[in-house]
Amino acid sequence: MNSIETNVADLVEVGISAQVAHPELSKGVYKPTKHGENIVPIGMGGIVYNVGIG
Repeated sequence: MNSIETNVADLVEVGISAQVAHPELSKGVYKPTKHGENIVPIGMGGIVYNVGIG
């Protein structure tokens, strides 16, 4: 059986520290529709990188 070639020896090891921030609704986030219903529009989300030294 042939072995699979890998690049394990060439990989860089990275350590990270993370904190989960749950999304919150602010006041006035509801938008009325033309039918008189209130909806919460789709917002932006993602990962924020915050780097500190020391």
